[in-house]
Amino acid sequence: MKRIDTRKIARSALLLAASLIISLIENALPPLVPALPYAKLGLSNVVLLACFLTVGFKEGFIVLVLRCLLTAVFSGNYSALLWSVPAALASYILMAFMIRLKIFSVAATSAAGGMTHNLVQILVAAAIIGDSVFLYMPYMLVIGFFAGLFTGVCCHFCLATADRLNEKKMTDFGGEVGKDCDIIENAEDKSDAGESKTDDGNDSRSEDKH
Repeated sequence: MKRIDTRKIARSALLLAASLIISLIENALPPLVPALPYAKLGLSNVVLLACFLTVGFKEGFIVLVLRCLLTAVFSGNYSALLWSVPAALASYILMAFMIRLKIFSVAATSAAGGMTHNLVQILVAAAIIGDSVFLYMPYMLVIGFFAGLFTGVCCHFCLATADRLNEKKMTDFGGEVGKDCDIIENAEDKSDAGESKTDDGNDSRSEDKH
Protein backbone atom coordinates (compact mmCIF):
# COMPACT_ATOMS: atom_id res chain seq x y z
CA MET A 1 0.00 0.00 0.00
CA LYS A 2 1.38 3.38 -0.98
CA ARG A 3 2.27 5.59 1.96
CA ILE A 4 0.42 8.90 2.23
CA ASP A 5 2.82 11.83 2.65
CA THR A 6 1.05 14.02 5.20
CA ARG A 7 3.70 16.73 4.88
CA LYS A 8 2.87 17.19 1.18
CA ILE A 9 -0.83 17.35 1.98
CA ALA A 10 -0.24 19.95 4.69
CA ARG A 11 2.01 22.07 2.49
CA SER A 12 -0.41 21.89 -0.42
CA ALA A 13 -3.29 22.94 1.82
CA LEU A 14 -1.35 25.92 3.16
CA LEU A 15 -0.29 26.99 -0.32
CA LEU A 16 -3.86 26.60 -1.59
CA ALA A 17 -5.14 28.84 1.20
CA ALA A 18 -2.47 31.47 0.51
CA SER A 19 -3.12 31.39 -3.23
CA LEU A 20 -6.88 31.66 -2.72
CA ILE A 21 -6.58 34.63 -0.35
CA ILE A 22 -4.22 36.48 -2.69
CA SER A 23 -6.47 35.76 -5.69
CA LEU A 24 -9.59 37.06 -3.93
CA ILE A 25 -7.80 40.23 -2.83
CA GLU A 26 -6.45 40.82 -6.34
CA ASN A 27 -9.90 40.32 -7.88
CA ALA A 28 -11.27 43.01 -5.58
CA LEU A 29 -8.67 45.51 -6.80
CA PRO A 30 -9.13 47.59 -9.98
CA PRO A 31 -7.47 46.22 -13.15
CA LEU A 32 -3.97 47.28 -14.11
CA VAL A 33 -5.28 48.74 -17.37
CA PRO A 34 -8.90 50.01 -17.30
CA ALA A 35 -9.37 49.14 -20.97
CA LEU A 36 -8.30 45.53 -20.24
CA PRO A 37 -10.39 44.40 -17.26
CA TYR A 38 -9.05 40.84 -17.34
CA ALA A 39 -5.40 41.91 -17.23
CA LYS A 40 -4.16 40.98 -13.77
CA LEU A 41 -0.71 40.82 -12.23
CA GLY A 42 -1.42 37.30 -11.01
CA LEU A 43 0.35 37.41 -7.64
CA SER A 44 -1.35 34.17 -6.61
CA ASN A 45 0.71 32.48 -9.33
CA VAL A 46 3.79 33.05 -7.17
CA VAL A 47 2.32 30.58 -4.69
CA LEU A 48 1.23 28.12 -7.40
CA LEU A 49 4.64 28.20 -9.03
CA ALA A 50 6.31 27.61 -5.67
CA CYS A 51 3.90 24.74 -5.04
CA PHE A 52 4.80 22.59 -8.01
CA LEU A 53 8.48 23.49 -7.70
CA THR A 54 8.74 22.46 -4.04
CA VAL A 55 5.88 20.01 -3.44
CA GLY A 56 5.29 18.31 -6.79
CA PHE A 57 3.65 18.62 -10.19
CA LYS A 58 0.63 16.51 -9.24
CA GLU A 59 0.03 18.50 -6.06
CA GLY A 60 0.50 21.76 -7.96
CA PHE A 61 -2.11 20.68 -10.50
CA ILE A 62 -4.62 19.87 -7.76
CA VAL A 63 -3.96 23.19 -6.01
CA LEU A 64 -4.39 25.03 -9.32
CA VAL A 65 -7.78 23.45 -10.10
CA LEU A 66 -9.06 23.95 -6.55
CA ARG A 67 -7.90 27.56 -6.56
CA CYS A 68 -9.89 28.27 -9.74
CA LEU A 69 -13.01 26.56 -8.40
CA LEU A 70 -12.88 28.13 -4.94
CA THR A 71 -12.18 31.59 -6.34
CA ALA A 72 -15.30 31.32 -8.49
CA VAL A 73 -17.34 30.09 -5.50
CA PHE A 74 -16.21 32.80 -3.08
CA SER A 75 -16.44 35.59 -5.64
CA GLY A 76 -19.77 34.36 -7.03
CA ASN A 77 -18.48 34.69 -10.60
CA TYR A 78 -18.94 31.19 -12.00
CA SER A 79 -18.71 32.37 -15.59
CA ALA A 80 -15.04 33.17 -14.96
CA LEU A 81 -14.36 29.43 -14.97
CA LEU A 82 -14.83 29.46 -18.75
CA TRP A 83 -11.73 31.63 -19.03
CA SER A 84 -9.71 30.75 -15.96
CA VAL A 85 -9.68 26.94 -16.07
CA PRO A 86 -8.57 26.40 -19.71
CA ALA A 87 -6.02 29.23 -19.49
CA ALA A 88 -4.63 28.01 -16.18
CA LEU A 89 -4.34 24.41 -17.37
CA ALA A 90 -2.60 25.40 -20.61
CA SER A 91 -0.08 27.63 -18.84
CA TYR A 92 0.51 24.98 -16.17
CA ILE A 93 1.24 22.25 -18.72
CA LEU A 94 3.69 24.52 -20.54
CA MET A 95 5.47 25.55 -17.34
CA ALA A 96 5.67 21.95 -16.12
CA PHE A 97 7.25 20.94 -19.42
CA MET A 98 9.77 23.79 -19.29
CA ILE A 99 10.71 22.99 -15.69
CA ARG A 100 11.28 19.34 -16.55
CA LEU A 101 13.67 20.36 -19.33
CA LYS A 102 15.85 22.05 -16.68
CA ILE A 103 17.21 24.64 -19.12
CA PHE A 104 14.87 27.54 -18.34
CA SER A 105 14.94 29.81 -15.32
CA VAL A 106 11.93 30.24 -13.05
CA ALA A 107 11.41 33.77 -14.36
CA ALA A 108 11.47 32.66 -18.02
CA THR A 109 9.12 29.78 -17.26
CA SER A 110 6.68 32.07 -15.50
CA ALA A 111 6.84 34.65 -18.33
CA ALA A 112 5.99 31.96 -20.89
CA GLY A 113 3.17 30.76 -18.65
CA GLY A 114 1.78 34.28 -18.35
CA MET A 115 1.72 34.77 -22.11
CA THR A 116 0.10 31.36 -22.64
CA HIS A 117 -2.52 32.12 -20.00
CA ASN A 118 -3.58 35.36 -21.68
CA LEU A 119 -3.42 33.82 -25.16
CA VAL A 120 -5.82 31.02 -24.19
CA GLN A 121 -8.12 33.55 -22.53
CA ILE A 122 -8.29 35.51 -25.78
CA LEU A 123 -9.01 32.34 -27.78
CA VAL A 124 -11.81 31.32 -25.41
CA ALA A 125 -13.26 34.84 -25.45
CA ALA A 126 -13.15 34.85 -29.25
CA ALA A 127 -15.08 31.58 -29.36
CA ILE A 128 -17.76 32.98 -27.03
CA ILE A 129 -17.93 36.69 -27.87
CA GLY A 130 -16.48 37.01 -31.35
CA ASP A 131 -13.35 37.81 -33.33
CA SER A 132 -13.31 41.41 -32.13
CA VAL A 133 -11.39 40.40 -29.00
CA PHE A 134 -8.35 39.58 -31.13
CA LEU A 135 -7.65 43.32 -31.14
CA TYR A 136 -6.60 42.95 -27.50
CA MET A 137 -4.21 40.06 -28.15
CA PRO A 138 -0.94 42.07 -28.59
CA TYR A 139 -1.61 44.02 -25.40
CA MET A 140 -2.59 40.93 -23.44
CA LEU A 141 0.52 39.07 -24.57
CA VAL A 142 2.77 41.95 -23.51
CA ILE A 143 1.02 42.24 -20.15
CA GLY A 144 1.18 38.47 -19.69
CA PHE A 145 4.92 38.47 -20.38
CA PHE A 146 5.77 41.19 -17.87
CA ALA A 147 3.30 39.95 -15.27
CA GLY A 148 4.69 36.42 -15.57
CA LEU A 149 8.25 37.71 -15.44
CA PHE A 150 7.45 39.66 -12.26
CA THR A 151 5.79 36.70 -10.53
CA GLY A 152 8.65 34.44 -11.60
CA VAL A 153 11.25 36.78 -10.10
CA CYS A 154 9.18 37.01 -6.90
CA CYS A 155 8.96 33.22 -6.73
CA HIS A 156 12.71 32.88 -7.30
CA PHE A 157 13.57 35.20 -4.42
CA CYS A 158 10.95 33.63 -2.15
CA LEU A 159 12.39 30.17 -2.73
CA ALA A 160 15.96 31.45 -2.32
CA THR A 161 15.02 33.07 0.99
CA ALA A 162 13.30 29.87 2.13
CA ASP A 163 16.42 27.86 1.25
CA ARG A 164 18.64 30.17 3.28
CA LEU A 165 16.30 30.00 6.26
CA ASN A 166 16.14 26.21 5.96
CA GLU A 167 19.93 26.00 5.76
CA LYS A 168 20.32 28.16 8.86
CA LYS A 169 17.70 26.13 10.70
CA MET A 170 19.38 22.85 9.83
CA THR A 171 22.77 24.21 10.84
CA ASP A 172 21.45 25.41 14.20
CA PHE A 173 19.92 22.02 14.93
CA GLY A 174 22.92 20.11 13.65
CA GLY A 175 21.06 18.43 10.81
CA GLU A 176 21.96 18.06 7.15
CA VAL A 177 20.90 20.78 4.77
CA GLY A 178 18.13 19.88 2.36
CA LYS A 179 16.23 17.38 4.52
CA ASP A 180 13.04 18.84 5.87
CA CYS A 181 12.49 16.09 8.41
CA ASP A 182 15.95 16.20 9.99
CA ILE A 183 14.74 18.26 12.93
CA ILE A 184 11.93 15.84 13.68
CA GLU A 185 14.16 12.80 13.22
CA ASN A 186 16.93 14.23 15.36
CA ALA A 187 14.44 15.12 18.07
CA GLU A 188 13.06 11.59 18.01
CA ASP A 189 16.56 10.09 18.10
CA LYS A 190 17.49 12.27 21.05
CA SER A 191 14.31 11.37 22.90
CA ASP A 192 14.89 7.67 22.26
CA ALA A 193 18.47 7.96 23.42
CA GLY A 194 17.36 9.79 26.54
CA GLU A 195 14.80 7.13 27.32
CA SER A 196 17.34 4.33 26.88
CA LYS A 197 19.79 6.12 29.11
CA THR A 198 17.09 6.58 31.74
CA ASP A 199 16.16 2.93 31.55
CA ASP A 200 19.80 1.85 31.87
CA GLY A 201 20.26 4.17 34.79
CA ASN A 202 17.19 2.80 36.53
CA ASP A 203 18.35 -0.75 35.92
CA SER A 204 21.82 -0.07 37.24
CA ARG A 205 20.48 1.66 40.31
CA SER A 206 18.08 -1.17 40.97
CA GLU A 207 20.92 -3.70 40.61
CA ASP A 208 23.07 -1.71 43.04
CA LYS A 209 20.31 -1.74 45.60
CA HIS A 210 20.11 -5.52 45.39
